[in-house]
Amino acid sequence: MISFKNNGGHKIPLTNSSADAQAVQRAWDFNEGWFATPTFLTGDYAPSLKAYVSTFLTPFTAEQKQLINGTADVFAHDAYTSQFYYAPDGGIDACLANSSNPLYPVCVNTTYTYSTADGGWNIGPAADPGSPWLHKATDWVPAFLRYIQDTWKPAGGIAVTEFGFAEPFEYSKTLLADIRWDPIRSQYYHDYMQGILIALSEGVNVVGCLAWSIVDNLEWSSGYTVKFGMQYVNFTTQERTYKASFFYYVDAFNQYLQK
Repeated sequence: MISFKNNGGHKIPLTNSSADAQAVQRAWDFNEGWFATPTFLTGDYAPSLKAYVSTFLTPFTAEQKQLINGTADVFAHDAYTSQFYYAPDGGIDACLANSSNPLYPVCVNTTYTYSTADGGWNIGPAADPGSPWLHKATDWVPAFLRYIQDTWKPAGGIAVTEFGFAEPFEYSKTLLADIRWDPIRSQYYHDYMQGILIALSEGVNVVGCLAWSIVDNLEWSSGYTVKFGMQYVNFTTQERTYKASFFYYVDAFNQYLQK
């Protein structure tokens, strides 16, 4: 089996306005849809994306569309969190007419915070400050997986190829007992796995999930200061120690996997 990995998360309209609904659709088209729509659905770009790429790319030929469509076996996705999307100030059309707009060409805004009318709360607890893009938004996992299946209809199913959480300020902890007790990450894995099980019960074909990460690692530009591991690593001795989150993750398989 072979595929490519998408990256992103569920996209939720900030309000029930038609402008925010359009913003959500554009966000899907310009993120997952850029590669997924040609590969899984039509062999070509979605209309909103096509209007943009046609300014610098030649259109796919009928032969190319046929070659592209159906070339991935599963829909693989690195899906850590979810966000709210909304139309920019001045509207989407005004943004599209101004290529110098910093939001161009997607022309949408994002936030992790509910609208003021809905209380202004975060979508969920924040991860470590070194990963400001990550919040625990596991309530949206079933809807996210259903959207992928309903939209792109991957014949081989969906694989969540990365999901995980950076426990806040874990780098600052010095006692091993404190490091091992990672309550937000533990709840994240518990609730995310529950979300996958709910999606399965509703007929979504989820064929696998891979947690990030089995050990603390070098995390991009954050170095070793942001911790995603389900095992603590003493980088001096190389000794590894399981954190509580590991057992929450494994417990879902122990309880529900057919053996």
